[in-house]
Amino acid sequence: MPVGMQATNLTIDQTLTTLATSLRNIMEELRRLSTFVNNGAGGTPVQILTAAGYNNANSNAPGNQSDAAYAAYMIGLFNTVSALYYGTATQPSAYNYDTALAPLWAGLVQ
Repeated sequence: MPVGMQATNLTIDQTLTTLATSLRNIMEELRRLSTFVNNGAGGTPVQILTAAGYNNANSNAPGNQSDAAYAAYMIGLFNTVSALYYGTATQPSAYNYDTALAPLWAGLVQ
């Protein structure tokens, strides 16, 4: 909420609605992306991402993975978050998605 704005039940309700619909939209985008790279029609996720232009040779990506493999890994993390949201997965132990996804921020830190 903006600094100095007086909170009321109406403004809080509006904020809750905005956040809920934004989260729903983001989770749907994550699910669509995962479905695209994991549907198998075009091959494995790495093959699909390679066909989309990702390099499949070893690179500087963490774990000495190719860019395609690293992108597939990150999409898998997003898929897990989406699955948790939709109730189709459980998180067996604590996991810091903020830290895991930080390399994708491209220096955009808030």
